[in-house]
Amino acid sequence: MSVYASRVSRWGGVAFVGVVVVCVLDWLIVSHDNWAFGVLALLVLPILLRDSIGDLWHPRPVAYLNEEGLESDFGFEPWSNIADVDVRWCVHGGLADRGVAVRVARRLVLHLRLPDLEPRSPTRQYAQNNVSRVYGDRIEVPLWGSKSRVLADVRRASASYGFVAESTHARI
Repeated sequence: MSVYASRVSRWGGVAFVGVVVVCVLDWLIVSHDNWAFGVLALLVLPILLRDSIGDLWHPRPVAYLNEEGLESDFGFEPWSNIADVDVRWCVHGGLADRGVAVRVARRLVLHLRLPDLEPRSPTRQYAQNNVSRVYGDRIEVPLWGSKSRVLADVRRASASYGFVAESTHARI
């Protein structure tokens, strides 16, 4: 089963690009000193807007789940190599105290039985704005819905491996 990001998050991408367009146009109208930046921005922004609007009409899935395993932009990981699943807040991007950008997001965390630094390549194209992260002992996948929806989808797909869900953790 293919799972998709919520419609609200897809509209958020369009809204973000729209705000950027308004800011660039405002900058061009108020500040006339750097037209090269303005021309470059006006060439690049329509491409971003086209991609964002394209996600509304033809969204790409965040992940694909079946009885064999889970596939996303990182590749494919079989249920037989997934020991534990949970949903938690993950920090990416650096350290806030050093002035480096930090991003905090809820993710589906797949704890692996055996380290797998190079999962099998994906066979489909996935949403560009949802990036998974692969570590030696775990894989972090962006959520495609609420915590309960994501765990229910994983439970259905991995039923052949005896998935048992707990309140905050799920063991396979």
